[in-house]
Amino acid sequence: MKIKDTCSIITGGSRGMGKAIVNSIISRGGNVVIGDILDEEGEQLVNSINNNKVKRAVYVNCDVSKLDNLNSLFNVATKEFNGAQILFNNVGLSELENAVNDIDKSIKMYETNLTSVFNGTLQAKQHFENQSKLDPRSLAAINPGKNIPVYSFTKNAIMSMTQIFSQLNWPNIRINCVAPSFTRTESLIEVFGGDESKFEKIGGLLDPNYVAEEMMKLVESELDNGIVRFIEVGKVYDASKITVK
Repeated sequence: MKIKDTCSIITGGSRGMGKAIVNSIISRGGNVVIGDILDEEGEQLVNSINNNKVKRAVYVNCDVSKLDNLNSLFNVATKEFNGAQILFNNVGLSELENAVNDIDKSIKMYETNLTSVFNGTLQAKQHFENQSKLDPRSLAAINPGKNIPVYSFTKNAIMSMTQIFSQLNWPNIRINCVAPSFTRTESLIEVFGGDESKFEKIGGLLDPNYVAEEMMKLVESELDNGIVRFIEVGKVYDASKITVK
């Protein structure tokens, strides 16, 4: 599908990977509704986009773990841009250490990384007519770490959901996801104190703009549906498809 003159909803779009997605959409002539809890950064990004006095972007404070907050993104898209055609379920929480013994942290991660994507998908189905949905995930889906079990589980579940839901024959709706390796985002750099040497063994960090452009390929293709695309430094490949009987 052509992105020009469409509206995309991007959760977690204030910075990092989400911001890269926003910029890719804007560069193609699309409009964006950004949902995030980073209000200052979100408003600054929207103001920089709308500086020519033509409204191309709107920021909405949104806790994706709350259903009414998610719904507000679609309502704003309808009010400002006559509806959304594309959804990026981008927001997610990282697991810096095994959180499985911390019930509160585990539940929050589950609600943010998985429940919000499930809820967003169902809301998108009701909202969309001829659209595309894309879920940025993580390489942890196929390379789970025992030190990050909750995170790995949520990402693996998104991969399965993409492959299954894409075969439900929802009219004119395509569902794909990307699973990048470690990507150079503010949150990741903050965690490691700016030391990128830790990632030299895997060839370094991915550029979020590169990952965003790989996402655009899936959105713009009219044929891709149910694709789970893994992105590593110097390598892009798709997961084997499964058949739902």
